[in-house]
Amino acid sequence: MIFIERDTESAKIDLALKSDFNLVDAFRIFDTRGLGFITSQDLVDGLRMNLDFGEFCPDDIYMFFKRYDRSGRGRITFNEFNEAVLPFSQEYAGLVTDRPEYYLRRGHDYRRFFNCDTRMEF
Repeated sequence: MIFIERDTESAKIDLALKSDFNLVDAFRIFDTRGLGFITSQDLVDGLRMNLDFGEFCPDDIYMFFKRYDRSGRGRITFNEFNEAVLPFSQEYAGLVTDRPEYYLRRGHDYRRFFNCDTRMEF
């Protein structure tokens, strides 16, 4: 478990170092309806349709929600999403939290948010 957490934190840091990554656009990849939260189906749809990532199983989605859905209502809020995505280190987390949204304001298709390297890291 310790090794998995270390690898996850390392991936979060790598993502934080991507200059085009920001939290608002990342959340909107999944919250396409603009409700302010994502459901497990939103997560599945976002991964498959907007990030072209299908290498997960229902247990992965369940475990993600089990860990980050603090209310237990089957919804991940923006704040809970931030906890899932941001590095623990305030130095690296600050890099991401200071970045404004970019893609959504410009009317980009969700499938085109972020460059290829950032999308793969995400």
